[in-house]
Amino acid sequence: MKEPGLLPLTISNDSLSLPICKSLVSESLESSDGNVRRRFRIFPPPHLYLHWIPAQDPYHLAYIIYFTLGAGFLLPWNAFITAVDYFSYLYPDVSVDRISAVVYMLVSLFFLLLVIAYANTSDAFVRINVGLAIFIRSLLAVPIMDVAYIKGQTGLYSGFYVTVAATGLSGLGDA
Repeated sequence: MKEPGLLPLTISNDSLSLPICKSLVSESLESSDGNVRRRFRIFPPPHLYLHWIPAQDPYHLAYIIYFTLGAGFLLPWNAFITAVDYFSYLYPDVSVDRISAVVYMLVSLFFLLLVIAYANTSDAFVRINVGLAIFIRSLLAVPIMDVAYIKGQTGLYSGFYVTVAATGLSGLGDA
């Protein structure tokens, strides 16, 4: 049975198919001076969306995915920031926590803005996998450098520069 006032048009999206109400498209309002104005409604009338049923997630996959994304976002940052005591021991004349925070956040912000600007022209699969590869390399660079070059000596500031660069690379991979 067709409801009165409905046009034979539909809005189609992946999970949404609705008839469009005439009042949803526009209303013509005539003012006292004789001018006709059109008003557009943002939301459909209640009879169109009261029967919607939320998507079922019996295995809580959405929560697992968001948890994994959050952990992946925070892992590189926490790997560098929780080792501040160790870095402060190796490089006593530098405030490692402040420099790491500034480098990480600025690099992450800059490249996040680039990703947003060029999101339509790049492939999401490539962005994700390149970001993960950068994460892995930046997280492995510091312990490998420590074992091979620093060996627990204090004051080797070339190691500090590599650590800051690895922090910046993790910010790049984060974007």
